[in-house]
Amino acid sequence: MKTKTKNFVSIILNSLLVIFVLIGIIFSSKQDGLGMFKFYTQDSNYLALIVSIIFLISQILNRKTGKLPKFINLLRFIATSCLFVTFTVVIFILIPSFGLDSAPKMLFAGSSLYFHTLCPLLSIISFIFFENQLDYPTKAIIVPLIPTFIYACITLTLNVTNVLYGPYPFLHVHEQSVFMSFLWILIIFAIATLLAFSLYYLQKKFNKQK
Repeated sequence: MKTKTKNFVSIILNSLLVIFVLIGIIFSSKQDGLGMFKFYTQDSNYLALIVSIIFLISQILNRKTGKLPKFINLLRFIATSCLFVTFTVVIFILIPSFGLDSAPKMLFAGSSLYFHTLCPLLSIISFIFFENQLDYPTKAIIVPLIPTFIYACITLTLNVTNVLYGPYPFLHVHEQSVFMSFLWILIIFAIATLLAFSLYYLQKKFNKQK
């Protein structure tokens, strides 16, 4: 596929992502108000919204060459990794925790259709197949862990001090042992690391720049 075609598709996909996140925000603000910011799901999508807007502006400014500054690709890597974490945790942790009958609601109802399903998939597809190859060494997979680390530090502290409850079952620190809390931390970060590496590897395999 030609570079111009790839750039065009990536613009379409990121534009759709922006639109879908905005629609999701409308649903979330009506349902949770300012409480929507306590969810990693929402926060990862808000990050993706900002990054996709930056990406689209950069595409316009560099429309003649189609090549973006390296840090733009890194931002897209970070945002996509966080959305991938959201999608994976919903599928493999939250749905099993709440029961398989929760799947339709978790994946297709209200803001979940956009935040849990459409936006992560759009971002993953765009990043792997249609965006400029990430020009960073393998150790760059650590960078996408930073937003997750910040979220974990804040929410765990708020849960420990009883300022916040959850919002996810594995954050209920007063209802589980210290060992289980640390185990959940290790599991989540192991997942985040594996997903970041997968994105890094797959993009290099399927979207090599000629």
